[in-house]
Amino acid sequence: MKYLGIDWGEKKIGLATGEDETKIASPFLFLRVKNRKEGVEKIKKVIVEENIDAMVIGRPNKMNGDFNISKSWQNFVDDLAVLAIPIFEEDERLTSVMAQKISFDIPKNKKNDDLVAATIILQTYFDKIR
Repeated sequence: MKYLGIDWGEKKIGLATGEDETKIASPFLFLRVKNRKEGVEKIKKVIVEENIDAMVIGRPNKMNGDFNISKSWQNFVDDLAVLAIPIFEEDERLTSVMAQKISFDIPKNKKNDDLVAATIILQTYFDKIR
């Protein structure tokens, strides 16, 4: 199966890809979007073009582990659900901080942080299903 990792933001979305055979996530694409509908449409296009079988989306949690799910995030996930492929949620606590720390050798900008965060989200999922 081919997976798409998603680091969601209302204006920026980082994407990573990986396969269950290798269980290695790689940065894939950065999307700048104007609204949720545009984000879903762009992700739908990626799913079709890249033959994606499942998605792993970062779930915002509070540091104590409680869900910190905004209505915007839940609406985004609900919109993705109509694409009729499995969606798995993965805790994204501190993925942006981790992304900033491990991407020290990549030119610093938010685009790279979103790509690395998406990769961390997907790799964390793969590590759990080994």
